[in-house]
Amino acid sequence: MGKMDHKWSTQECLDQTKTLHLTIDPVNDSAPAAVLVSKMLQAIERRCPNLAIILSLEHCQCDATPVSVLINETFPRVTKVIVYVGRHDPDEPLDPQERQRRKQTPCVPNANFWKPFVNGMCFPDCKDIEVRHFWATAPPVNATLDLTMTPEITEMNNGSFGGQTSYRHRYGRRGVSTGLHTADVPQIGMTNGVRKFERVVLECPPELNSGLLMQLLGNPNSVASGLTSLELRFCNLDTETISKLLYHAPPNLKHLVLLCVDGSDTYHGFAPQEGPHLCPLIREFSKNLVHLEFAASTVCRELFFDDLERETLRQNGVTTGLGTSGGAIEGSERLDAHAVRETVLACRKSKRTRYRSIRIKEAINAAKEKVKCEAAPSSLFGGVVNPNASASKAQRETEALLDEEEERRSRLIAGSKKPWFRRIIAWEGLCYAADTWAEIELAVELEEEGVEWVIVSE
Repeated sequence: MGKMDHKWSTQECLDQTKTLHLTIDPVNDSAPAAVLVSKMLQAIERRCPNLAIILSLEHCQCDATPVSVLINETFPRVTKVIVYVGRHDPDEPLDPQERQRRKQTPCVPNANFWKPFVNGMCFPDCKDIEVRHFWATAPPVNATLDLTMTPEITEMNNGSFGGQTSYRHRYGRRGVSTGLHTADVPQIGMTNGVRKFERVVLECPPELNSGLLMQLLGNPNSVASGLTSLELRFCNLDTETISKLLYHAPPNLKHLVLLCVDGSDTYHGFAPQEGPHLCPLIREFSKNLVHLEFAASTVCRELFFDDLERETLRQNGVTTGLGTSGGAIEGSERLDAHAVRETVLACRKSKRTRYRSIRIKEAINAAKEKVKCEAAPSSLFGGVVNPNASASKAQRETEALLDEEEERRSRLIAGSKKPWFRRIIAWEGLCYAADTWAEIELAVELEEEGVEWVIVSE
């Protein structure tokens, strides 16, 4: 701590500054041009090479300055970019008709919009990007996306229910048809900047479609291996693309928000869904996620029960399909909760036992094979190593390793700085007419301890 009368030099002040938040608003007449911002940031970099800069662009349009000219400049030391290209100002009161009119947007999937953010040259230090096509400026904390609020919610915290407000999104539900197929959309080109991303938030972007998303996050030449947080809020994506995204998800991803567009305008009851069924994919993919929010037209028991568990229930004669055409609670009083619980828990225990047996057997076989391959005698009097002794040692070590893996999982959940959380939103109810919410509630109760679940539906 310096003396009270110490006079700080300009460089000392700059050295003490860790973060600079710069906001550019074209509505303001004094807003500088992109080229001036670029030169200013380059000058700052020379004096403060370790400074982290957050650049916010407000009241923007995707095809107008400053967004359209970003590709021509370089913005060093910008570690976070926030682009507001929506038309909803948080401080501007709107009547319902005007709010509905502003939901319609002429924007279409546009590769040029994404190029400066992902090519690795315009923003060489960017690790965090947010593109918000709903808001025109920074919204209040926890602001909703003009959701229609409904009074029904099923909240499950390890099986308990509560009554809060559910969410129903209507943004761009009947948006303008672009007439463009994936093959017609221009290629983004270089995506080297994606490799550095640690956090990505895309909110209602009509500039994005399935083809462009796969160029951004599905390119094997620019895998976002450092990406830990991904939020896709009401993006115009099909289930085929979402399934590919899950299969090619970054290995270190811990936070996923995947809110699919409400498709109730094309919903026709319990007709078979086109494309892959996402529920089992979400179940397998979410095992290592700390935070998950998933919304789709329908969800089902396959979010919780795998193929073996469902087959075991069927073979044991435990009936779970007691619903009706409405996604039903009418059959819940006939659901044998005790039989379902005991069958599923026994099946999971059997799977763990089988998994341990396979691992131990593989370790024993590997130890015996290693002994056979040893050419030189290893005992004191010229004998060979006893293969049974090696096998016993391998078994003990593998058992200890498996015990440590199970304990590590429990410690990981219990010791996490952020609580493990899952929110599942079903816009239209359940996937199959035979499903019941009572079974979904029971499935949540059977999930591992320490993970909070919230199930939302109308």
